[in-house]
Amino acid sequence: MVVQTECSTSTQQARERTEAFVSAHDGQLWRNGEPYKFLAANMWAAAYLEHARLDRELDRLHTIGVRNVRLLASGEGPERDGRIRPSLQSSAGVFNESVFITLDHALAGLH
Repeated sequence: MVVQTECSTSTQQARERTEAFVSAHDGQLWRNGEPYKFLAANMWAAAYLEHARLDRELDRLHTIGVRNVRLLASGEGPERDGRIRPSLQSSAGVFNESVFITLDHALAGLH
């Protein structure tokens, strides 16, 4: 009986953890047994903004109800016309640490 109770509790905990995730079925997103709806934004420049401006932009998005943000993590290749500057990786193995720092700041602000 004790083993069954422990298994039952573990199963219940696993079910609760699973329900906390968003899933899709029947053409609908679901979370915690209810339809899941969200407001999202594309913020491609997040990793390239100064920290103060990025913080202001994220605060504005949060104020209007945006809880999901898609951002561009990096631009790669030589810095020339038509490419995002500065590049995270200008050539193989050559990284720009400042882009990593700003990307980290952006990700921390999205919690």
